[in-house]
Amino acid sequence: MKHRILSTVSLSALLMATVVLTARPLAADEEHEPHLDLSARIVGGAVAVGGWEDGVGDHGLVSPPVFGFDLGSVGTIWLEGDPGMNSPGLQSELIEGTLLPSGVDLRMNLLAFSLPGAVAPSNLYFWDGITMNGSDPAFAAVNPASLIELTLSQDGTSIVANGGPLGDTGFSWGARGGSSLHEHATSILNQNGGAVLPAAGFYLLGTEFAMDSYETSAPTFLIYNAGIDEEQHHVALDFVAENYDSFAIVGENILGDLNSDGFVGQDDLNLILSHWGQTVTAGDPLMGDPSGNGFVGQDDLNQVLGGWGQGAPPTIAPVPEPASILLGGIGLIGVIATIFRRRANRQ
Repeated sequence: MKHRILSTVSLSALLMATVVLTARPLAADEEHEPHLDLSARIVGGAVAVGGWEDGVGDHGLVSPPVFGFDLGSVGTIWLEGDPGMNSPGLQSELIEGTLLPSGVDLRMNLLAFSLPGAVAPSNLYFWDGITMNGSDPAFAAVNPASLIELTLSQDGTSIVANGGPLGDTGFSWGARGGSSLHEHATSILNQNGGAVLPAAGFYLLGTEFAMDSYETSAPTFLIYNAGIDEEQHHVALDFVAENYDSFAIVGENILGDLNSDGFVGQDDLNLILSHWGQTVTAGDPLMGDPSGNGFVGQDDLNQVLGGWGQGAPPTIAPVPEPASILLGGIGLIGVIATIFRRRANRQ
């Protein structure tokens, strides 16, 4: 399994990756590394993600798709650290045989997922760059009650990760026109609406790329470095790449799908109603709190109603024919009679 180790030479949020496919950590001050944008293309009827370098061209697919970004602090928020350098970037050029179709919108969805050993899914994880679980970074789900939000926005569309158990949709890179698509998104990390600077460390979120009429991409993980040594960034990147296949993705992340069965309906509404007015574990959808505020109320109900009827209804087991029920009943009576006879013989 190969993966690209990502590094930076400045406090920017521009996507960077090394040309070599080795696992050696690179010093933060190492120069002449290419600045890569994400590069979407169609491969075998599905959206796939690679790297593209201006002036050089296509760097091919990145497998597994794990990318790193750096943020700088400005007042009480983290965002792109250097003026004029935007991130993450996305390009789709004339790559022979893989060109995105013209005029079709390319979207990026936020995923909720579980790390190995996690109790519940989350759409945002944090590692302080110090604490370890054995030899692995101790990533933990961000508590929605902390009011930490990582927002990616582009031309009025956005996705917001806050540690909740559900994904998010609505982010659009736009449609390719002519020969290419080249856009940059804005990444902002804040806490309590910008009142508090979020803790320095690494913030991990999962995404996927989607286009109508094509299979959605494999999960693509983004790791933001907020003020920690770049060597530890490599530790985080290696951990995610090496454990990529162990991350459990939650369904299609449909708004209001509290039980993750891929459909928003009566079962989801029942979870809200059965916990209505209660104080519950913040962000637990099975306790009726998709909003993540720890209280089951109107905000949670609105999410279910907003997604009502979306997705594919779960398959319902066929109802047995009356004759089958009768035969089953006769068989059950026979089993019960046998049990009683054996008990009588023992006495």
